Amino acid sequence: MGEGSETGGGTETTVIGKFPPPAGTYKDKDGKNNDTEVTIEGEKTKMGGATSSEGDSSGFGFNTTEWKKTTKDGKDIKLESVDATDTWGWGHENISIVYYYDTQTLHITYDTALHGKGHSFIGTKQP
Repeated sequence: MGEGSETGGGTETTVIGKFPPPAGTYKDKDGKNNDTEVTIEGEKTKMGGATSSEGDSSGFGFNTTEWKKTTKDGKDIKLESVDATDTWGWGHENISIVYYYDTQTLHITYDTALHGKGHSFIGTKQP
């Protein structure tokens, strides 16, 4: 299920499977968003938190079971959710969840039915 390509002098490979980001608390570096909690329950990765965008606050709860892992020259680079769903039924769409290994950063973006586009959370894994 992997694919490889030559990029910038190295070999980049992607594979889809069940490799979630580390469970725990992710803290927004700017402090404008609530912390996001990531838990692993069976094959599901669950995340919940809240974001603020232009004065609007939006809570979220997402589940995903499959991730696309990108490696370059044998080093893990990032994970991207393949099948993220809105578990709270609030109408969130265009959900993107990416975890970057080098910075231990989780980047979540989504659109809401109530407030529209542009909600995002960028947080770093806490010890």
